[in-house]
Amino acid sequence: MAVKDTHKAFERLIGAGYSKEMAEVLLETLDDSWDALATKSDIEAVKGDIKALEKETKADLRSLETANRTELRELELRMRLHLYAVAIMVIGVLAALELIPR
Repeated sequence: MAVKDTHKAFERLIGAGYSKEMAEVLLETLDDSWDALATKSDIEAVKGDIKALEKETKADLRSLETANRTELRELELRMRLHLYAVAIMVIGVLAALELIPR
């Protein structure tokens, strides 16, 4: 959390022409929402989290790409086996019908 110097801010407001009451009300209003403001260290922490998530996401994508390539190779092999099986059955049917010369 950022350290706030309300006295310094109060003095600057008075110096800029605010009345004492206006400066007090303004600083009280700001004080109510001061903790919701992000500091530079908050922003740096979020940037670090984003970089870590980016690295993790890239690693996950590489893993998925590898898994997809492996799965595609397996599917290709299965398709070839099915194609060979169909070709063998066609040859068998043609042989049974005596359409293949001996």
